[in-house]
Amino acid sequence: MAPTLAPAPASPPPDADADVDVDVDVDAEVAIVDFAFEPTRLEVAAGTTVTWTNRGAAPHTATADDGTFDTGQLDAGSTASVAFDTAGTYAYACLFHPEMTGVVVVV
Repeated sequence: MAPTLAPAPASPPPDADADVDVDVDVDAEVAIVDFAFEPTRLEVAAGTTVTWTNRGAAPHTATADDGTFDTGQLDAGSTASVAFDTAGTYAYACLFHPEMTGVVVVV
């Protein structure tokens, strides 16, 4: 009869007080291309900074429907950034081209 082997001991549980380094990307980008925001819907974590980049020739803005943010006029090649610290849904449009709309969802 073969000897019975005991199972290997389980790894000890992780220390709840141990420091853990986690890299979190807190930046996101919305491109303005051909009179459209890309992506039109962006979901980010609270604390994320969103940068709008105008990759077209015409000037644009990204202006919140509720007035919480406004990038101002973005000429060709220009960028503007907004920090989103509070959870919520932020709808926005271009003041020059109101058919251009987008939304940032902060979770």
